[in-house]
Amino acid sequence: MRSLKFHSGVSLQGEGTNFENRPGGNPAADYSEGASHVLAVIHQILNHHRALEQKWHAKKIKLHQRLALRLFQEDVKQVLDWLSNHGEVFIRKNTGIGRNLQKARVYQKSHEHFENVAQVMDAPDGGFWGH
Repeated sequence: MRSLKFHSGVSLQGEGTNFENRPGGNPAADYSEGASHVLAVIHQILNHHRALEQKWHAKKIKLHQRLALRLFQEDVKQVLDWLSNHGEVFIRKNTGIGRNLQKARVYQKSHEHFENVAQVMDAPDGGFWGH
């Protein structure tokens, strides 16, 4: 059995074939034997290629998942920073529930302002999710 070793460390093994003219050899049998050997080597190459492609695909998925996790972590940090800078202030300033219509409208106006500020932070040009 012959073994062919590549620089990548992959080795292909197959039955050795002597392609020299053998006395009394049958050229059709030699061709058939050679063709079978070539097909066996091609199948080994395809199997190695398939295995390599599967490993590459798994690594690619893992890389994309890690990138998505990193972007999510950055978004969470931005949201938490924004909430600590703006949200906490809003909550401390607006503790009432508006026991009359006038007070409820003041709180509603304040909340609308808070939402507008939050929407500006959520804008595609660099807000929370503006990657």
